[in-house]
Amino acid sequence: MRNQKQVVLIVIYKMKLSDSPVFQSIVQQNSRDIQLIVYDNSPMEMCDVPTADFLYFHDSENKGLFAAYNYAVTFCRVNQIQWLTIFDQDTRIPDAFFESLRPELQDNPCCIVPNVELANHQLISPFIVENALFLFKFRTKKDTLAAINSGTTINVNFFQKHQDIFHDDFPLDFLDYDFFARVAKLNGRIDVIPTTLVQDLSVSDYPQVSTQRFASFLQYESKFVNAYYSSRLGEYRLKLILRAFKLLVQGFQLSKVNVILDILKGKSR
Repeated sequence: MRNQKQVVLIVIYKMKLSDSPVFQSIVQQNSRDIQLIVYDNSPMEMCDVPTADFLYFHDSENKGLFAAYNYAVTFCRVNQIQWLTIFDQDTRIPDAFFESLRPELQDNPCCIVPNVELANHQLISPFIVENALFLFKFRTKKDTLAAINSGTTINVNFFQKHQDIFHDDFPLDFLDYDFFARVAKLNGRIDVIPTTLVQDLSVSDYPQVSTQRFASFLQYESKFVNAYYSSRLGEYRLKLILRAFKLLVQGFQLSKVNVILDILKGKSR
């Protein structure tokens, strides 16, 4: 293995690797000081390119993103690599992304995050956790800065050795919320770089997302609020009620409204 200073992880699921926008961009940028890892959660292998220049791992059990992320963390620790950058398969990154990131690595923060927007230019990351979950903001409360997983660069050395950085309590949804909530408790510094990525976020479009996917998202959202904001459950329930009303008014599927009602009743699917 070359003397890499950074690991870059791409997690793919039911997408040919050659079709992944982020994989295409990373190959084009041809950064020599990174070790690329492709973690494939698909039922069948989706790697359709030669693997001589990167590490490929297929996990047909699809345990969740936390398993893929911890796999890369372990690789970093074994090979004494400090920095890990995570990408979803459908993230689009600008040219020279790694060149713009490299100076920030010298400053030794806990995490480095870019700006991330949807294709319609709506900014989705970074964000304030409390603003995303609740209707009201209390000035006396400390804001928790967070970001979506994709594009985040993590200082592996900031965390205690021999412990998983990502927890299986949130295997997919709200894994990023949980991670950054724990970073906040550790007083980890998060640097935001003036670089913008474009992300295809499935749960951002309520009419298009399946009821099953919507239910999973709300289940872990509720779990996260109960774990970290138990004193604000009333506010959260009010937001769920307004969300259900909005779905009804806009004519979305009644099944999604029923999902919200189940969450309000404390039921899980």
